[in-house]
Formats: sequence, structure tokens, C-alpha cells
Amino acid sequence: MRIVDLYNYKYAYMIYKILLNENHPNIIIYGKDISKDFILTILEELFCIKKKVIYNEEIYYEYNDIFYYFDIRKIKLDIKNTFINTIQKITKTYNYYTNKNNYIIIDNFNKINPIIENKLKVLIEKSYTTKFIILTSSFDKILEAIKSRCLCLRLPINNIIDRELYVKKYIRDNDINIDQKKIKIFIEGNNNIDTIIKIVNGFKDPIQELFLKIIKLLNKKLNKNLKDLKELSYNIKISVIEVTELLKKIVNYYISSNLSFEKKKKIIKFIKVINYLKKNNYKNII
Repeated sequence: MRIVDLYNYKYAYMIYKILLNENHPNIIIYGKDISKDFILTILEELFCIKKKVIYNEEIYYEYNDIFYYFDIRKIKLDIKNTFINTIQKITKTYNYYTNKNNYIIIDNFNKINPIIENKLKVLIEKSYTTKFIILTSSFDKILEAIKSRCLCLRLPINNIIDRELYVKKYIRDNDINIDQKKIKIFIEGNNNIDTIIKIVNGFKDPIQELFLKIIKLLNKKLNKNLKDLKELSYNIKISVIEVTELLKKIVNYYISSNLSFEKKKKIIKFIKVINYLKKNNYKNII
């Protein structure tokens, strides 16, 4: 993948230009749409590198001649010392092969344990031969001491027009045959481009599957089929999905539709009540 192929390519090029300056500070990139592919695409295009994978007995990370990639979700508290020692070894080395700084990418930083974060803070403060790039969806949770050592960049949420243009281009470029009405529902029901692309490619998201069934049922012109309603309600009850996410999709769908302002207000109020009642009576979800 190239930078130009990213849906948020404008922001990717902005970060690309920052990285061109070898003396740039550590970087925090935050936002709801941040992903591994986003930053790796930038680095791979900037340094023309190839991926390699290395395995550790206790932790897993990816590396090549330029960067080390860690997913904090895989760093549990019981392996904190192994993780910190690995980071420390990297920060004490200089990349003589490329004559450039090493890069340590820490993804899903919002999932970090406070004990690990405090140990990591010390390494970030003392590191001179390594640049840290932190990816997170919760900027406010990062320690101020870490923020003060970084350039903080917000990646805005893509709007519905951007999503539509990108998804339709992706479908056209990859010669995917899909119903236009389904594309509309996918785009209006998801804020995350990566999720939409997975769905378009056949990935079955359980929340998306239930969402589509609900929309189909609610959009019927005739009286709702009671049997379908009961079956759908039961499927939601026995599922392990996060119902709040399902409700968000429903709200997003109708807010993006051509309904009147008053109808949209009623839907939001109704969903608010459902959100309160859903733990007590699953039929109220519908």
C-alpha cells in the first residue's frame, strides 16, 4: 500500500514531511481512526523498507532495519519486565546500518497498564538514539510527562462524504460486485474505514450483521413481522456483542438519512431510553 492509497492520505503526507527532518521529536498520533497500517505505510514509503517478523519467547513484535512495532494489547502485566528490557536495549543502540534513528512504534497505547506506562516514561525521557511514535484513541489518558516529550498530532474522524468516495474508489479499483444499497448502509452504519473495507471484502462483523437485519426490519413498509422481531430480539440477547455499539450504528444510520429533524430527535430520545433499559429487558432494544 502507498500513502496515496490511504483514505486519510493528506494527514499521512503531513506526518511524512515531519519525519523527513531527522531531528523531529517523538510523536503521539491520536484519534478514533488511527491504525497500524497508517503509520507503517508512511515509514515504508519514506525509508523504502521491507517487513520482517521476530518472535520473542514472551512477547511478539515486528521489526525491520528502521522500526520496531509493539501492540500494547499483547503486553500483559506479568511480562512487563521483558517488555521494558526489550525497549531499553533498543534505546541504547544506534542504527549504524542506516545511520539513522531507530523507531519504536507503540500501538493501542490507550490499553497500557499504568505500571508499564510509568516505566516507559523514564525510557522516553532518557532516549536520544530512538524516536517513539505512540498511537492511541485516548489522548487524555497519556501521562503529561510523556506528552511534554512529544509532538502531538490529532487524526480527525473521516466524514461520510470522505468514506463514500474512498469506499467506492476501492470497490471500483478492485472490481468488486456489490449492491449499491448495501454500500450505502455499510458507509452510514460505520465510522471506521477499515471495518467497512473488511465488510466489503466479505468479513462478517457480528454487530454489522445484526445492524443490517434491524434496518431491514425497521424499513419495511408493511406491518412488522412479529416472528422476525422475536427471532432478532433473541439473537441479540444471546450474542456477546456490545449492544451500545449496535445502538450507535442505528443512530448514525438514521442521523445520516433524509428523515426530518423532528423524527431524528425522536429516534435519539428513544435510543437513549433503550440504552437505559437494555440490561433489564432485551425486547426493548427493538
